[in-house]
Amino acid sequence: MLEQINSWSRRRKILAGVGVFILAMFILGLIAEALESEESKQARLAVTATAEAQRAIAAATAEVVNAEATRVAGMPITVCDTDCRNKFLPTANAICPRHIERLLKYDYEWTPGIFEMKFDRAIDLGGGLVLYFGDKLRAQNGFGAWQNNVGYACSIDVNAKEVFDVSIR
Repeated sequence: MLEQINSWSRRRKILAGVGVFILAMFILGLIAEALESEESKQARLAVTATAEAQRAIAAATAEVVNAEATRVAGMPITVCDTDCRNKFLPTANAICPRHIERLLKYDYEWTPGIFEMKFDRAIDLGGGLVLYFGDKLRAQNGFGAWQNNVGYACSIDVNAKEVFDVSIR
């Protein structure tokens, strides 16, 4: 009978140990879930902050461009949105590249990708003038060295559909 009591006592201790282990695992699971949700909240906040920062940078860039263009041109200028840029983009793509190519003294190569445009930014100068610019050009200098991402700009008169001015950086 003593032997049977010891086995019951041993079984009770084992069951108590298993119960404590299960309880500990349950508590650790709850803690892990709470930490994971905190991490996901922080990740969501980081993504939101990044998006807000990108919008703020875009707005500040537009303000700087407008201020500089106003200072240089002496009139208020607005940065074109996608609709404005796309409205006259076929005209710009048809007439501007050959004028830009004439300014280059040596060999050159256009480098836009398959789904990229030569002119990826635009500024509405007002009075029917739109300035298109980009940097998808590779040009060679007098020593034969190639320079990547050469900046270029082309302002067109959208009413007359002709080039008003062209420049290369």
